[in-house]
Amino acid sequence: MLGMIDPSVIEEIRTTLGMDKHCQIVQNDTPHDNRPDIVLKGSGTTVFVDIKTRASVDAISRLALISRLARDAEGEVKIALAVKSISDDLLGLAESAGIRVIMLSRGACIDLIEKKVSRDRLKITTDKSWRIISRLLQERPTSVRSVAMAEEVSYGWAHAVIQYLIEKGIAERNGNRVDLVNMDQLINGISWERPFKKLIVKDIRTDIDDVFNGAREIGRTFAGPLDEHAFTGHMAGSLYTGQAIRFDRLQIYLPENAIRSFEDIYATKDGSGVTIQVLIPDREVWMKARTVDGIKIVSPAQTLLDLASMGYGATELTRAMVKSFADL
Repeated sequence: MLGMIDPSVIEEIRTTLGMDKHCQIVQNDTPHDNRPDIVLKGSGTTVFVDIKTRASVDAISRLALISRLARDAEGEVKIALAVKSISDDLLGLAESAGIRVIMLSRGACIDLIEKKVSRDRLKITTDKSWRIISRLLQERPTSVRSVAMAEEVSYGWAHAVIQYLIEKGIAERNGNRVDLVNMDQLINGISWERPFKKLIVKDIRTDIDDVFNGAREIGRTFAGPLDEHAFTGHMAGSLYTGQAIRFDRLQIYLPENAIRSFEDIYATKDGSGVTIQVLIPDREVWMKARTVDGIKIVSPAQTLLDLASMGYGATELTRAMVKSFADL
């Protein structure tokens, strides 16, 4: 349970924000929901603040969601993260999301707040967690035990992941059945936790002028028994959903030892055609790959994960994948 926040910490935050000492302060004593730790309300300005010892991707993602939920609030709304420590990468991420970072003094007493830490440590995009979530999508609603048995994971781990989703407002329990109820929040969490650009090891410019013909050509080249490849992202999403979207990039998983030969064949210095983004898998992606219309693509679960990781640019396809996921 989240305890009351030390008044000296609130005063430090208020002073840093330049808020009047008579501003209204509201504390959240219910963990695991979509409300910030404290809300400061001044004349015409409302500031939502989360407090952490050390910044995390999850904390920034949570505040980004709170920011969207707060768009209808009256007056000017600001979002802030108060921390004792933050890395350069996360500082840049926070700034790009419009989140003000407040550096607390090292001696600030925030132990009561940090009892929410278990929420921040669980990741939804690891292989084992994502198998549980994709099984929930496939068989919604279902039970924790059914998910654990279908994915051959321990009941305890399945329960931990599903409880996390419930606490985040992504899933709801009805008796012994669980269903996913907030897909936008799930997609948002994925894009923050597993940014797609970090998987890309090469952007290759080519003279290929059609994404579908190009994908089939690549498939013929990498069709040997020892060759592995699978397209993901826009190509896989459009083939699974039938969505007619325009795209001029291909995303492909390759083993690391195949990248050099792939680049030798397809890279052109002044290529004006399709750009191919080469990715090295962060998990096993070959065994469940499928061939659709002569093109080898990753599984529906992997496709959905990758599309969600791509963020805003793939929103339409991501939602289409969610809608049709149970039938794929």
